[in-house]
Amino acid sequence: MIHEHRATSDQGWRTPVRRAREAQRATDRVQDLPRPRGRAEVGARTVPRRRGATLNTMARTSPLFSEVAEMFLELQHGNVTAHSWRADRDNLANVPAWFAALPIATIRESDALAYLSGQLAIKARSTVARARTTLSAVFAYAVREEIVNHNPVRNVPLPPEAADADTESVSTFSDAELARTLAAQYEIQPRLASVTELLSLTGLHWSELRALRIGDLQRTPYPAVRVARAHSDGYAEKPLDRARIVPLTDRALAIAVTLAGSRPTDEYLATTPAGEQLQGNRFREAVHWPQTAPGRAIRELRHFVATRWLDAGIPIEQVAEWLGHARARTARRIYAPASSPSRGSSRPGAMQDRVGAACTD
Repeated sequence: MIHEHRATSDQGWRTPVRRAREAQRATDRVQDLPRPRGRAEVGARTVPRRRGATLNTMARTSPLFSEVAEMFLELQHGNVTAHSWRADRDNLANVPAWFAALPIATIRESDALAYLSGQLAIKARSTVARARTTLSAVFAYAVREEIVNHNPVRNVPLPPEAADADTESVSTFSDAELARTLAAQYEIQPRLASVTELLSLTGLHWSELRALRIGDLQRTPYPAVRVARAHSDGYAEKPLDRARIVPLTDRALAIAVTLAGSRPTDEYLATTPAGEQLQGNRFREAVHWPQTAPGRAIRELRHFVATRWLDAGIPIEQVAEWLGHARARTARRIYAPASSPSRGSSRPGAMQDRVGAACTD
């Protein structure tokens, strides 16, 4: 990115953009990128129309979103808390290529909505809400720097969730689909593949798995993990309102013991091959998630085990407790429609004899 700083009359800092170079970059980088439908075609690129300006004018006089995001991060560094800066950095690193390559002045509300809708299909709503906050902050910065004249994210709320009815439908892996995902990931990166498998056997949120320590493993009175903390990517670790105990099947225990090795009990249980704490974006990249689990989100591993617990005949109240739901009706509304008792009764081991007869009741 080419830019320079100059002092303004109010002693702030401005970041003028060298337009000619940006115009060439805009032309070079947008070609051949997949884009959502519904925009006007202009040569090899696709951009939305705006009143009072031609498509070529907007494209040739505007830096790309990715370049403005880089300026934004540079300005924020040292001026906000380290936690806030890391959160913004991680959110912007996960912006889809088609959106990052748009000239920022051509981005409209429809683009922001398409971006948020696409993220909701693969990530938790709370994660996308944080990404929206960062996105809006970038546009607010661009408005202040007179790169654009409005913030298209401000009036675009997150798409609504499914209606709060008696039941909701959830999407999750089939048995065969999960088997294919695990087989592919074990070929690529066995240690991280075992993380995927552990999530599918415990129903933990990604943030909860990241926060698990080796000392949270227990073997008596039955194999289990104590879930007491959550650590979302880019945010500070926080205690859960209610700690819970989640039982481990023999397979889940074997994975946990292998991940722990002989390390001290205060270290993270699930780590990268280099021993570092897991990061969502890097994890997905390392296991080739879009290719090994096409159309699936990590949270659907939680949905998978919840429905399989119900399939095995474990009471909904117990499933709700293991998942961390305060009320059994929440788990019933979400997971009961997707469960199939006949499927569970034919599964080998029937979830290891109903997870130790629901841990001896």
